[in-house]
Amino acid sequence: MIPAILALLGLWMFRVRAVCGGLYPDDSGETLAAAWNLDIAHPPGDPLYAILGRFWLDFGPAGSLAYRGNLLSGALSLAAAYLLYRLTQVGASHEYRPSSEKRKNRAWSWRPELICGFLAAGLAVLAPTFCLQAAGAKGGVYVLNVLLGAAAF
Repeated sequence: MIPAILALLGLWMFRVRAVCGGLYPDDSGETLAAAWNLDIAHPPGDPLYAILGRFWLDFGPAGSLAYRGNLLSGALSLAAAYLLYRLTQVGASHEYRPSSEKRKNRAWSWRPELICGFLAAGLAVLAPTFCLQAAGAKGGVYVLNVLLGAAAF
């Protein structure tokens, strides 16, 4: 758990540096306006993102409205990466289940499930399309869908 938290903190620093300080020339302004007014943007609307966005804009970090909305996309991308890490780690731990004697002696030794989890989450978070979507407010809608899809498993 501690290695995952440290990795997420490092990725959060990367996200804070990579997030756009203003609005992208896509539907980010409309998405933020819908979140601020608790309104529905153009179809399909994404009301869950509007509710999360309003909560984040009210109680989130300081900065301009656009910056805070873009940080929400970054935070959602890290939550999706953590869920992907846990899913991969659980799946790999069932594949590489050691005997009880080996399990006692491998507290911080080479653990395939940790490596698989970090590799899967790292590749997902650093993928160009995922980075681009996580840097703007409109991309947060898609990142939220990735997060909900990972949570469904």
